[in-house]
Amino acid sequence: MLKLKFNPNLDYQQDAIKAVTDIFEGQVKVEKKHIFQVIPNKLTLEKDTLLTNLQTVQENNHLAKSPDFSVPLNVTLEMETGTGKTYVYLRTILELYQKYGLSKFIIVVPTVAIKEGIMKSLAITKDHFKGLYNNLSYEYYEYVSTKLMTVRMFAQSSHLQIMVITKDAFNKDKNIIHNNHDRMGDKPISLIQKTNPIVILDEPQKMGGEATQWGIKELNPLIVLRYSATHRDIENLVYKLTPFDAYAKGLVKKIELATVVEESDPNTKKIILENIYSSGSSLKAKLKVFIKQATSVQLKTITVGSGDNLATKSKNPYYDGFTVSEINLGNNYILFSNGLKVHVGQSSVNEDEIVRMMVREIVLEHLEKKRKFNPLGIKTLSLFFIHRVDDYLPADGWLRKMFEEEYQKATSTNYQEFKTARPDKVHSGYFSEMKKTSSIENDEKAYELIMKDKEKLLSLDNPVEFIFSHSALREGWDNPNIFNICTLAYSTSDIKKRQEIGRGLRLVVNQQGDRIYDRDINVLTVVTNESYQNYVSELQTEFRDEAGESAPPVEHKKKRVSLTLKDDALANKSFQSLWKLLAKRAKFVVSMQEEEIISKCVDEINKIDESNIREIRVHITKTGIDTLLLDDIRGNIVSDRSYEIGATKQLPNIIALLQADTKLTKKTLLAILQKVNNFDLFFKNSYQYASLVSYAIKTVISDLASKGISYVEISDDYGLSLFNKEVQTYEKYLVKLESAKTLYKTTNNGQKDAVIIDPSPSLEGVSQPEKRFAENADRNDTVKFFFKLPDTYSIATPAGQYTPDWAVVVENGDHNQVYFVAETKDTNNISSLRQEEQIKILSARAMFKEIMPEVVFKAPVSEFSDLS
Repeated sequence: MLKLKFNPNLDYQQDAIKAVTDIFEGQVKVEKKHIFQVIPNKLTLEKDTLLTNLQTVQENNHLAKSPDFSVPLNVTLEMETGTGKTYVYLRTILELYQKYGLSKFIIVVPTVAIKEGIMKSLAITKDHFKGLYNNLSYEYYEYVSTKLMTVRMFAQSSHLQIMVITKDAFNKDKNIIHNNHDRMGDKPISLIQKTNPIVILDEPQKMGGEATQWGIKELNPLIVLRYSATHRDIENLVYKLTPFDAYAKGLVKKIELATVVEESDPNTKKIILENIYSSGSSLKAKLKVFIKQATSVQLKTITVGSGDNLATKSKNPYYDGFTVSEINLGNNYILFSNGLKVHVGQSSVNEDEIVRMMVREIVLEHLEKKRKFNPLGIKTLSLFFIHRVDDYLPADGWLRKMFEEEYQKATSTNYQEFKTARPDKVHSGYFSEMKKTSSIENDEKAYELIMKDKEKLLSLDNPVEFIFSHSALREGWDNPNIFNICTLAYSTSDIKKRQEIGRGLRLVVNQQGDRIYDRDINVLTVVTNESYQNYVSELQTEFRDEAGESAPPVEHKKKRVSLTLKDDALANKSFQSLWKLLAKRAKFVVSMQEEEIISKCVDEINKIDESNIREIRVHITKTGIDTLLLDDIRGNIVSDRSYEIGATKQLPNIIALLQADTKLTKKTLLAILQKVNNFDLFFKNSYQYASLVSYAIKTVISDLASKGISYVEISDDYGLSLFNKEVQTYEKYLVKLESAKTLYKTTNNGQKDAVIIDPSPSLEGVSQPEKRFAENADRNDTVKFFFKLPDTYSIATPAGQYTPDWAVVVENGDHNQVYFVAETKDTNNISSLRQEEQIKILSARAMFKEIMPEVVFKAPVSEFSDLS
C-alpha cells in the first residue's frame, strides 16, 4: 500500500519549529517523578526571561517585538494552507519534550473534521517521527467523554502525552469533562488542570467565542500555541509564512481558474423575477439576486423600480451593466438596459445547463491531466462540493446521473483509452449512513472513510478519482493529489473561496509516496461560473480580511499557453557547447583547518558575556494537605518563595549537548572550551550557555563552509531529459522574442521563440529584472543563444539546492564564444541578500570556478548589461 513520506529537512518548517523551541531557551529539563500522582509540565523560567526569549525570536524573524504579554503566554504562528502546519506543530511537540522534558500537550480544534485530520496525521507520521527521534515513546488519543480513563493516563503517565479535543467537548459547564465522576474521584478537568498542559490551538480564529475562551482557560495551560493561515487576532507573532511566499517558493500548487460563463453574457447572471406590482404611480418588481454582504453572498429578494442599477442595489459588481429599463405588468416581464428580458416566475439562467457545463469542464480537465500524469505514477483526483446530499446520494440522483453521462461521453470520444473504466465506479460520495440534512458538520461517520483512506485514494489501483462531498468538508480535509475543484452551485459564498482552494493546495505525491516539486505538474484548477475578475476580486478581499496579505496569483485558464521544445533547439551548436559544460554535476566538500575552527569559535564564544546569561530561579510552593483519598491528595498553599539555584543543581554534559547540535568531534569541542575565557557562565545557567555556545559555533562553521568549500565532479551528468518537450505557463509570464535564439516556441499560429519568467509580488505580478534581462538579451546581437535553467537543474550547496536563472552564450569581438550563467535580482549587492542566498551564490561561484572554469558566473545582477 502507498505510504506517504515526509521530508524532515525543509528549512521553512524547521524555522517554524525553532520559533517555538527558542522561547524556552534556558528551561531546565526536569526529571519526571510522581507528585500527587500527577506528572505536570513545569516551567523553570520566569516571565522576564520568557519575554526576552520571545523578543529575540521575533527580532530574528523580522517581526514586531512584543512589549509584554499576559500569562499564560499566547504565541502565534501563521502558515499558509498546504505547507505542513500540522506536521510542524506535531514535531514541535517532540522537540519540546526532547529538549525540555515538557510532556503534556492538548491540541484543541474547532470541528470534528479537523480532529479526524489530526488523528490521521498522528497515525501516518508515527514511524517517521520514531525514526527521527530514536524510537521516542509517545501516546496520542482523542478525548472521548465515554473513555475518561484516558484523562487519568494523560495526567499520570511519565511518557509524552498528546490529547486531541474539540472545543465543544469542554466549552460548556454541563460538559462531562466538568462534572464529578465516582470512578475518577474528581472532575476530569481537574486532573487536566494539574498537568499544566501546553495547549495548541488549530484554527484559533474559529474558537474566539466567549464560551470557548473560558474553556481554554479552564484547561490551565502553561503556554498556548496558535497555528493558522487566517488568524483573526494576532498575539505575540513569532513566525509568518505568507501566501505569496509559499507560492513563490513552490511550497504549494499554482492556482488557475476555469470559468464556464462569459463575463459579457447577461444570460449567465442569475436573476429570478418573483412578481410585479403597482406602487402608487409606478411599477415595482421583486427580484431574487445575489446580495453581497459583509462576509458572504446570499441569494435574496430585493425590490427595484425603473432606472435602478442592479449592481448598486445588490452591492454586487457581479451585476454591472444591469439597469432596469422597463417593467411591464401587462406581459409580466422586466427588461434591462443590456437587452436581458426575464418573465415572472422564471430565472435568467438555465441552472441545470450551467451545472452540466461545470461537470463537463471538470471531467475533461481531469482526463487530460490523467493522460499526462498516469505514466508518471501520479493519481489524479477531482473534488466536487455539493449543497444538497440528495442531488447525488440516491442511485437515481440527478447529479450522479449527469456526471456519469458526461464521463461516458468524454471517454467515448477524445479519451477512449479510459473507456474501460465504468462511470459508476470512478466516483464516490463518501457519505456513510447520511441523513437528509443541510449540514453534516456533526456527523463523525461522514468523515471516517475519507480520513482513514487518504493513501488508498492516492493509489492508481483504486478506481475512485472523483469525490463528491458536502460543503461541511470545507476544512479539516485535503488530499495532495486534488488537481481540480468545483462547487456545484450557481454562485454562493457558503464556502469561502480560500477554504475551497485550500483543499487542493498541497504538492502532489507519486505512487512511492514521494512529494513532486515540478511546477508544471502542481497546478490546481478551480472551475467556477463566476467571471474571472469577480472571483479574483473576492479572493483578494478574503486574503486581506483574513490574513492581512495579498492572495497568491490566480491564473485564468483561458490565458494558459503551451510552449514546445523546438525541433532543432537541442542540436543548436551554441546550446550544445554550453550544455556540455553545464551538464556536469558535482558534490561539495568543505575543507576547514581544525586550528582555524577552534580559533574563530573561541573568538565568537568570548563575545558572550554575563548580560547574555540569566540566573536560573526556582519556585518552591509548600502545600498543606486537606484531604487524603485513595487515589488523590488535595491541599492548599501554605507558602510560596523562589531562589536562585546557581551551581547547586546537577550540571549537564556540555560536550554531549554541543556534539549533538554541532556535529563537531569531542576532541575539537574540548579544545574550544578549554580556551574560552567565560566558561564560568556555564555554572550560572548551563543550558542557556550551551545553547549560545552552540549558536556561535554553527555561525562560525557556516561562514567557514561558504569560504572553504570545494567541489568534486561526479559521474552522473544531467541529461537532456531535463528539458520537457512541452511546458505550460500563462500569458503574463511569457516574454516573446523577436529573434530565434532560445529553446522553446509558442504553439499558436504566430509561433515565436519565448522564455518564461517568474512571478513577483510587484504590481505587474512578474519579475521585472528577469523581464528586462530577457528583452535585452533578445535585442543584443552578441547573444547567440540563451535560456532559463529548469527548476530540476540544481547545484548542491551547504544552504540547500540552488538553481540560477539564466544560461547565455555571447560572441565577443574575436568571434569567440563566452558562456555565462546569471542570477537576476533587483540588486547587484550580494550583502543585501539573505544569508541563505549569499551562501548559495558564494558556493555556486566556487563550483563554476572549479568544475566549469569556462563558464562565467554572475550573481546577483539586476540588468543584462551587468554581464560585461
